[in-house]
Formats: sequence, structure tokens, C-alpha cells
Amino acid sequence: MVSCSDEKLGKSIFDTNPPARNSFDTWLLNNFVKVYNVETLYKYEDIEATNAYNVIPANLKECTMLAQIVKNVWYGAYDELLGVDFLKSYSPRTLQYIGSYAYSQLPNGSAAVTMGSAEGGMKVTLYGVNSLSLNPDYLNTAYFHTMHHEFTHILNQKIPYDREFKRVTPGDYNGREWIYWVGRTLDYASLSKGFISAYAMSEFNEDFCEIYSIYVTSTKEKWTEMMNFAAKDSVKYSKENTVITTGEVAWYSNGRGRELIEKKLEFVRNYFLLRWGLDMDQMRAVVLRRGYEIPNMQFETFDDLYK
Repeated sequence: MVSCSDEKLGKSIFDTNPPARNSFDTWLLNNFVKVYNVETLYKYEDIEATNAYNVIPANLKECTMLAQIVKNVWYGAYDELLGVDFLKSYSPRTLQYIGSYAYSQLPNGSAAVTMGSAEGGMKVTLYGVNSLSLNPDYLNTAYFHTMHHEFTHILNQKIPYDREFKRVTPGDYNGREWIYWVGRTLDYASLSKGFISAYAMSEFNEDFCEIYSIYVTSTKEKWTEMMNFAAKDSVKYSKENTVITTGEVAWYSNGRGRELIEKKLEFVRNYFLLRWGLDMDQMRAVVLRRGYEIPNMQFETFDDLYK
């Protein structure tokens, strides 16, 4: 027979003191941790950063600004339409800020710039923070497109979408070969084959996420421009207007690009509306409105951090 002793335990070997927080840490605690159960990593930790790229830490000032932008534009958009509990339940658990862009070399010899990445729907990393611009179009391209894309993966894992989606363009998914399409005529070459972006050609899950993320971050005028290009009857690409440096690459579209994209868009639209109660047109209106308010945002400066 044994029993617990009444003797008091000795001092813990672990540090039980609350962490020291500066004013920005406190703001993150109140605006992200307590509201959404989301951690923000802005102090560079090599164990948290991928070793696939050579990157540098993010500047504190830009981190404070980007955190406020993400809170107002990305989280705020979903809060406005679906309520705070929605992102509290489904948001990535960690946001990480890296100062430099993530550069890599493509097989065709050109350079690729990674603006954001995600790990299993749990952590989203945003690169190039030290080059932060308040231009809404830049922010949509650099950050919010990535966040909407990765968030769609999370929702797809919770509730699968209609698998008939992948039958719209079944023979044109090309795995890693999509990278050869990047840079062709404003990256629009994929449009005439029924894909909203070059990356959408990699496989059907990415295709689904690209349609949603590009739709809600594009103005009606921009979307119409892309659809008009996708509807062209004949498009030819050769080494003169592509980033491919060797060989001749040429093919002709059949004018069905727009039809195919719009058919896939309908699958995506129905998924968000019927499964999550989210109207994509309302979402686009909110995302763009909040985005174009960024240049006039009143940022908290956290001046005490620089004293």
C-alpha cells in the first residue's frame, strides 16, 4: 500500500514566472490570443523558420503595422460576415512574420519569390515584412491572397467540397510543371486553359483554393479582365514571351477558358454558401472595402518600444 505524502514539493525546475511583455506583446495578447486563440511570432526564432530559405528577422515597426492590418482586414472581414467565433474555431493557430522575401530558383533558371506559406493549416508565415507597403493591391497580392488560400484548405479539411469539381479540367493538372507557366503574359497563360492562375494547374485542391482567394481579393474590373483573356479563341506562347529559356513552347487554346473557370467558380461559390453560410460576393465587397481603407488607418505606434 502506498499513498501520497503530505510533504510539500520542492521548487519547480521550470520557470513559472509570467513572461515579460512589452506594449506590443500585450496588444497581441488582447487582440489575437484572447479573441482568436492565435499566437503571433514576430521575434525571429530559427527553430520556427524554415531552413529552405536564407531569411532575416522582421523589423519591429513593420510587424506592429502588419499585425494591425491583418486584424482589421483579414480577421475583421470574417468577423463582419460570420462573427468572431468562426475564426476562433477555424483560424490558423500561429502567424509568423519574416523580414525578407523567400527566394528560390525554378528549374527553368528563373527566380521565384515566396510571399507566404503554410504548414498543415496550423501556421501561416508571411515574408517580406521589412518591405511592407500600405498599397491595398500589393497587400492583397503579397499577403491576403495567401491567407485566404490557406484558410480554404483548413475549411476543406473540416467539410469536403463536391468532388465533381475536379472533373471540370481533369486532364490539365500537371503537378510540378505549373512553374513553367509563371510569368507568361502577366501570368495569364493558364487562364485560357481554364485555370485562374499557374499554381491552380498543380492539382485540384490548389485550384479550388486559388479560385476563392483570387476572387475575393480581385476587383470586379480585374476579374472581368481575366475572364476576357480566358475567353480568347486562340493563344500562342513561344520562347519569345515566356520565362522558359530553352526550347519552343507553343499551343493553342480552344476558347473555353472562361467557361471552365466559371463552372469551377460555381462549385466554389456553392460550397461556401451552403456549407459555411458565406456569400463570396459579400466577402469580396468587405475584403476590398477594408483593404482600401488601409492607407487611412490610424495605427497604434507603440512609441514606448523605442525609448
